[in-house]
Amino acid sequence: MQVAEERQRALRAAEGPRPAQAVAECLSILNALEAMGRWPGPSDPISEQGVQEVRERWTRIQRRARAKALLEKAVAGAVARFHVDIRRLARAALQQELRRVRNAMAPSRVQSRRHVHR
Repeated sequence: MQVAEERQRALRAAEGPRPAQAVAECLSILNALEAMGRWPGPSDPISEQGVQEVRERWTRIQRRARAKALLEKAVAGAVARFHVDIRRLARAALQQELRRVRNAMAPSRVQSRRHVHR
């Protein structure tokens, strides 16, 4: 048992910190305990005050996490729209340039009439 625990610690240390996963796990556990009516269960006013502080802190953490997720989603959407707009502009510019080149390379009507009359 001790060898397995040491191996797990070594693997976690090698993997490095994963704060997003840690926060998600903590929030999940706290939500489950709260749903069961077991988080937290203070027995005196001092404990109740500490519990209230923890709840407020976690509320702020959850709010920031949601705001960050919304911001990331908004940024991803803006980047996607930017890419679409750039592609559309590039396509229009390319088509305009192709028309210009075709017109420059095509013989004019006056030139073609001269060739016909000769």
